[in-house]
Amino acid sequence: MVSTEVSLRDGMKPRLSRIVAAVCVPLLAGAWPTFSGAACTGSEQVRTAALPAALVTSAAPLRTLEPHYFGFNFTWVEFQESLWDEKRRRFDEHAVKWLQAFPGAVYRYPGGTESNHFDWKAAVGSRELREPRKIVKWKGPLVATFGFDEYLAFVTEVGGQSWYVANLFGDYDKETDPKKLADDAYELAAYLKARPDASAAVLRWELGNELDRGEYLWPAKKYLDVSKRVAEAIRSADPQARFVAIMEDYDAHWRWHSPGATAEKYNRQVAAGLSSLATEYAQHSYYDGVNVEVPYAVSRRIAQICKSIDAAESAHAGAGPVGIWVTEHARQPVKPGESPNWKPNWPRSADLEAALGVADFMIAASQIPEVMGLFMHALHGLDAPWPMFHKNRTALPRTHPSAVFWALHVLREGMEADVFATTSHSGNTGGYMGGYDFRASVMANPDRTRWAVWSVNRAPKAQTIALRIPALAGKSAKASLRVLADDNLNANNYADGNRLRPRDLPEQVLVFDKAGRAALALPAQSVAAARLDVL
Repeated sequence: MVSTEVSLRDGMKPRLSRIVAAVCVPLLAGAWPTFSGAACTGSEQVRTAALPAALVTSAAPLRTLEPHYFGFNFTWVEFQESLWDEKRRRFDEHAVKWLQAFPGAVYRYPGGTESNHFDWKAAVGSRELREPRKIVKWKGPLVATFGFDEYLAFVTEVGGQSWYVANLFGDYDKETDPKKLADDAYELAAYLKARPDASAAVLRWELGNELDRGEYLWPAKKYLDVSKRVAEAIRSADPQARFVAIMEDYDAHWRWHSPGATAEKYNRQVAAGLSSLATEYAQHSYYDGVNVEVPYAVSRRIAQICKSIDAAESAHAGAGPVGIWVTEHARQPVKPGESPNWKPNWPRSADLEAALGVADFMIAASQIPEVMGLFMHALHGLDAPWPMFHKNRTALPRTHPSAVFWALHVLREGMEADVFATTSHSGNTGGYMGGYDFRASVMANPDRTRWAVWSVNRAPKAQTIALRIPALAGKSAKASLRVLADDNLNANNYADGNRLRPRDLPEQVLVFDKAGRAALALPAQSVAAARLDVL
């Protein structure tokens, strides 16, 4: 049987250090198709008519997953409008409870575009003295009642880690002198340094947000000039500060500034210009929809991350590893040929299909060692795109998780530290734009007594997945499977918080043969985390 390899590098020349070879072996009643893996550090996808399969191709772990692999983009205005009770001066207790299931997660503050207009001095101290400021297009000036101090208290309560996006632009619709921005950043770093609470220890300082596009249109040179001044000011107040520079995730500036320019050229300029200050970079990924008139499947967004890694490594050759943080990611709720009118499509940013896409992206990225963390867009409970929670005015509890939140929850509960290079085989019975039904990532605890399999099955039918884990050859394992699944891709939790919830399937014993092969059944249209306790 012949298989067709789906490259995640979109024509990039694979580096020899990233080649993952797989061996053809018989499997159950069928056989493995012949293939070789050559994806960005192993996130290989192979299209085949054979039985869906997940093949572990490494004896040693490919990478370690840290708690900060999971994160949330805060968008503080939306959070304040939906999950902050100013009268009680309390966070939404239901949201806090659910988020405590992500110990060590990162909370990106003050969010995306809001960070380019955020004055931290107007968000600390007495609420009565905080002045209203214009921050977003859709709302007039408002007081930051859920301000920076409240954010730090929130991070402590949920057991998370702080992340701050430095303002490199200024006020709403008005640029500020970079010297003043640098002075403000210095004072903020000094303010945090003087605080005794652990939440004030910022994990990373991100240098701006999407300044290459939208109303900003900054070329790389301008971004470098301002970010250097701000980063150096922060470091003078906090010598331990670590920085993350933004990279383009698509050719954002070719329309307006420099015909022929590409994201690759932009990213190489940024990496080279900030090489003395940063070895880590921010990327944004919106997938399973249309971005700038181009349809983007998960595999294409992963390919762009791989290209960004190449650009960063070219600037840091021989100087140690680089890292990528996906500081915003989500399902883009518009498909090719559909109306660009977003509002009717808002629910599709948080339905089961969105949950499958988010899980697919998280699973694929787990196979790329340079990807350090991914921040879900966005942490709010408004009737707006990308909610993590929904608000119910007539039933209790008032706040309940979205389908996308539950997908993240399933993966986080099923996470183990050591990730192994995993190649997924799949057909495409569901017609997904990416060309496959199935993806998986295999991981284990350090002493190898417990294994786990993250998987997504986009097919509209249940599938039996063939596993091959050589380390389990001749062994048995008790398999516990938690899934989020439904027969309707558009199912969501907007009106009914019980419409989509994870469920546990009956435990079973998997018996691995002498080659480490066993089979695992997955429900249709499901996100699944299988825990394998070795007997």
